[in-house]
Amino acid sequence: TLKWKWQDEFKKHFNVDACVVSGSKEDRQAIWTQLPSQFIICNYELLVRDWDVMPHEWNAIVADEAVYLKNPKALRTKKAKKLKSEARFALSGIYIETSLMEFQAIMEWVRPEIVPSAYAFKYRYCEVNEYTKKITGYTDKIQELHVLTSPFILRRTKKEVLHDLPPKMPPD
Repeated sequence: TLKWKWQDEFKKHFNVDACVVSGSKEDRQAIWTQLPSQFIICNYELLVRDWDVMPHEWNAIVADEAVYLKNPKALRTKKAKKLKSEARFALSGIYIETSLMEFQAIMEWVRPEIVPSAYAFKYRYCEVNEYTKKITGYTDKIQELHVLTSPFILRRTKKEVLHDLPPKMPPD
């Protein structure tokens, strides 16, 4: 449902007709072949379903609900990492501090040159139980991570965006 909302937002704010990739396999293949707009909107599942027919190079990619890229073992994450683009943006309404390893996976997609691989990241920034291999805390290098990544993060609080939100709807 967010695809259609994004399409509305493109029209509303930029007067641009963005193209939503949806429909049957044949419908989607036709859209991927024609690319009727400069702005293409699709969902993560199409990375897997349409990989063979979709373009793999883009000027920019905006990943809404970037938490879908948090699992480096997921096929959609692997496919997303193979996409080429000059710029990548990850949007999320969920705090990125939920898990440091999830943060690593998303940052590796956005700017792979900034953060080390998952294994190196885990042992550089996390205290790890040597028997269970579970994260028990953070190392004293965590400030280094903040310095490396903070230029790439914009965090807005509810107070900052409250005036942009629509009024609360009374329950039906």
